[in-house]
Amino acid sequence: MGNGLSLSMPQLRYCTAENIRLDAAKVVISSYSDTDIDRFNALVADYNSRCGQFRYRRGTLENARSEVEQHRSEIEAEGRARFSRASAPVGSTNRLPEIPVAKPDFTVQAIQRRLNKFGYDAGEEDGFAGEQTRAAISAFQRDQNIPVDGTPGLELLKRLSEHLPPAQSSAATKSAVPTPVQPPTLPPSQDIPRQSGIPANAELDYTGKNWTCKRGFKQVGIGCERVDMPANAELDYTGKDWTCKRGFKPLGTGCERVDMPANAELDYTGKDWTCKRGFKLIRGGCESVDMPANAELDYTGKDWTCKRGFKLIRGGCERVDMPANAELDYTGKDWTCKRGFKLLGGGCERVEIPVNAELDYTGKDWTCKRGFKLLGGGCERVEIPVNAELDYTGKDWTCKRGFKQVGAGCSPI
Repeated sequence: MGNGLSLSMPQLRYCTAENIRLDAAKVVISSYSDTDIDRFNALVADYNSRCGQFRYRRGTLENARSEVEQHRSEIEAEGRARFSRASAPVGSTNRLPEIPVAKPDFTVQAIQRRLNKFGYDAGEEDGFAGEQTRAAISAFQRDQNIPVDGTPGLELLKRLSEHLPPAQSSAATKSAVPTPVQPPTLPPSQDIPRQSGIPANAELDYTGKNWTCKRGFKQVGIGCERVDMPANAELDYTGKDWTCKRGFKPLGTGCERVDMPANAELDYTGKDWTCKRGFKLIRGGCESVDMPANAELDYTGKDWTCKRGFKLIRGGCERVDMPANAELDYTGKDWTCKRGFKLLGGGCERVEIPVNAELDYTGKDWTCKRGFKLLGGGCERVEIPVNAELDYTGKDWTCKRGFKQVGAGCSPI
């Protein structure tokens, strides 16, 4: 029924009613009775396997709940009757229709689990007494010198509950009674996450398949404990540990205020200091950056650089001396010839461009235009044969698609 399948209306009625029965049964079971605890554990395991995680069609869950709620008192009585010391059955003329679902015998399932625990191979713990289960029962009965009939029952379960493995102390205690999964409350067609394994101060993680401690709590073992924060601390971005507040730095297991010298400020981490813009670090303090004429603070704000149009010379900044037809380069600290001029000697001369040529990508030399090729000191037109075209350089020809070069021409392939 469970594990992501879509449940029918009868199956939804069964899951909703069974949850009510289990809640009612918890009130009457004896925590000192091994038999009661084993049977209840088996009931919870069966409920989880059938109803713990499933999908349902829109509207069916609400309809099933409405039908079941009309019989709540009767269903609760059925749950209590499972563990009541009185054996009188609960009767009613308004019973819910029987759900056509095969049900295991929970007494048999508890017997199988204990037999497997004690080394008797009872097979799958499915609540059905097959040949392998009966053979395991017979083997246990022989070892205990009791009549061998291979039949499961409450007397056998009681004997198994009193039986302890050799390495186990007779004072061993039972585990707490588990809580059944609550009825589904998510929107239709969404998986219902299993809630029963979440410790205190925990919640489902982003996958919905596991738990994580809530903000302000950290995982310790299999539980969640509150994050113990010292003075001047706060939760970090994970919410699972602490970090010192801005203006404080970690020291040992606490947080101390950041001690800043004059002309300093908190750095980007907020846990240390750095000199303000226009000041530089000198001997544990911050001193003003001493700038010469025609200088300015660099990108760090902790040193100086010459302004655009000035260059560094002997600890100072001098103007860049540019010849005619020159301009500042990308650094602003030197000059370069303008486009259409080239460096010659210590100056810039115009680029002499022949016919059918143009400036190249540098702007400092020429190249033949597309459809012309370099020949001598000039540019001549590319002679293209039939069925040919300019190549990717634009300076030569190549045969068109479907033709190949043969001598100085192009022939069909």
